[in-house]
Amino acid sequence: MNAASKAPNRRACLIRLSTLVLVACTSFASVFAQSTDRYQVIQKVEVFTHMDVPIRSPKTPPFELKVYRLDGFRKSTEALDRLTPKGLFFPEKRDWQKQYIETHPEFNLQWVDVAAESLVGMQAFRRYQSRGFVPVIVINGSWVLNGESDVDKAIKAYRQQERN
Repeated sequence: MNAASKAPNRRACLIRLSTLVLVACTSFASVFAQSTDRYQVIQKVEVFTHMDVPIRSPKTPPFELKVYRLDGFRKSTEALDRLTPKGLFFPEKRDWQKQYIETHPEFNLQWVDVAAESLVGMQAFRRYQSRGFVPVIVINGSWVLNGESDVDKAIKAYRQQERN
């Protein structure tokens, strides 16, 4: 084979490769547009649940996402109670736990934020007057879906209801 016969093959390969890249980019742009379009009217999503319930949500959502684990305060109290020596009653128990928290910053780091998130979440949960069991997903501060922990499924149900 000479150089002249190889040239058309290279050219054909380059054209095919360019076409494939163009098709792939167009497909990616279409998929990206559809995924962002899905969240277009969503501004805020709040998820109310317990620590043992897995939450499915977009990795980098284009909306504000808050997850409240409502049992965090109870779990942190239980963790501290397990560490507290048996036989202590209220004043001594409270003093021992206070001293333990002060001398063990790792406990503080692990549980204080969890407890605070839980208390804030309970206040928000009451504000929505949700009577159902967790998990609950609230979209845009007004639409409530009980019994769901998958954010995308909740958004799909929200959009379906908005269309009807």
